[in-house]
Amino acid sequence: MDRHAIADRRTIARFDTPRTDRSTRIAVVSDVHLTLDSPETSSSSGREAVLRRTVRDIRRLAPDGVVFLGDLTDGSAAAATAFDRAAGRLEGSVVGVPGNHDPSPISPRLEPYAEAGPSPVVERIGGVTVVGIDSRGGVTDRQLRRLDRALASASSPSIVALHHALPGPVANLRGAADGAPAETRITDPVTNHGGLLAICRRRNVAVALCGHVHTLDAVRSGGIRQVVAPPLCTPPGGYLLLDVTPSGTAVTFVPVDGLPTLETPPNADPVERWLCRLSASRLRDAPIVTESTARVKGSRP
Repeated sequence: MDRHAIADRRTIARFDTPRTDRSTRIAVVSDVHLTLDSPETSSSSGREAVLRRTVRDIRRLAPDGVVFLGDLTDGSAAAATAFDRAAGRLEGSVVGVPGNHDPSPISPRLEPYAEAGPSPVVERIGGVTVVGIDSRGGVTDRQLRRLDRALASASSPSIVALHHALPGPVANLRGAADGAPAETRITDPVTNHGGLLAICRRRNVAVALCGHVHTLDAVRSGGIRQVVAPPLCTPPGGYLLLDVTPSGTAVTFVPVDGLPTLETPPNADPVERWLCRLSASRLRDAPIVTESTARVKGSRP
C-alpha cells in the first residue's frame, strides 16, 4: 500500500451496530461528477484518471462490494460509457443509486437500477443487506411503502443508501454556517425524511448513507446513524470503507493517492473552500462518532 494512504486514512466513526458474524467490507463512492468536456478538477487531476485510480485502489483493498451514491457523471452518454469502462474492473457486488445529475439509467453497468424503477434496489453484500432508493424529487410515499417491505424481508443487518442529504448532516452544516461565504446555499434534507427515518427505526436499520453535500460527516440523529460520503470530484477527494465485524462497524475515510485531503487548492471557489475546511476539521478531529470505547475488532488493513 502506498505511503499516502497509510498516512492519511482516518477512521471517522465507530458504531456498535451493525454487527455481523461474517466480517464484511463495503467501499462507498459518491459525487464522481465524471465529465469528459472539462477534464480538470479543482485539484488539477482529470476526473476520469481519478476514477481509474480509485477503482485500482478499491480493487487492492478487495471489499465485498461497492456502493455508488449518485452524481456519477455529468449526464452525458459519453461520460456514462467512460464510467462503465472504469467501474467495469470492480469485483464483487456493485450497487448504484442516482443523483440529481444522473440520467436514467445511471449507466449501462448499473442498468439493473433502471429496471427496478421506483422500487428499492436490494443487494446482499457479504453479511449485510444494502437497500438503495432513488431520492431524485424526494422520497415518495410509494417509495417508502416499498422500502418498508424490502427492509421487512431482509435476512441480514441492513444499510439504506440514497444520494440526497439526510437531516442530521444538514443540521451540522447549518450549525457551521457562520463561517460560510455569503453565496452558500445549504440544501434542505431530502423530502419525506421524517417518514424515511421512521421506517429505518422500525426496521432496525443501523446506518443510512448519503452524498450530495460535497463534504464528509457522521452523526447519530433521529435514532439513526447517518453518514455522508465525501465527493470524489473535489477535496477531500476520497471514499469510505465500512468494515462490519462481529464487534461493530468502523467507517474509514480513504484518500485517493495524488489528491489533496487537508489542503484547499488555489483555484477553488469560496463555497468549495468552506466545504473543504469543514472536511479538514472533521478529519483532524476523527473519529467524529465513537459509540464504544473498544476499538472495532476484525477490521482489515
